[in-house]
Amino acid sequence: MVNPTGATGPVLWSYLLSPDTKIQANNNQQIHEGLHHGAQLVVHRYGDMLIDLSAGYSGKSKKIPIIPETNFLTFSLTKPYTSVCIFMLIEGKEINLDDPVGYYWP
Repeated sequence: MVNPTGATGPVLWSYLLSPDTKIQANNNQQIHEGLHHGAQLVVHRYGDMLIDLSAGYSGKSKKIPIIPETNFLTFSLTKPYTSVCIFMLIEGKEINLDDPVGYYWP
């Protein structure tokens, strides 16, 4: 694991680091090892932003750094996640497939 600041070397006492620092350190390590060029992670829970991390570059050229405002082309990548969320709501009896969409939205 690399230092959360991005410097290479072991992170001693990593269990003392906050979860977002551990995630950032793991991401930095993956970038350092060449597993990917960069990533962005945002986690919200109950309307509160818990994690907002950006690191690395948006391509092999390493000319454009990833920042919180970086846009990514995801196309239909979110459809499987949406499906899982909907089926979790069905399983928890929070929505019913027989109800019209207008019952829930807008």
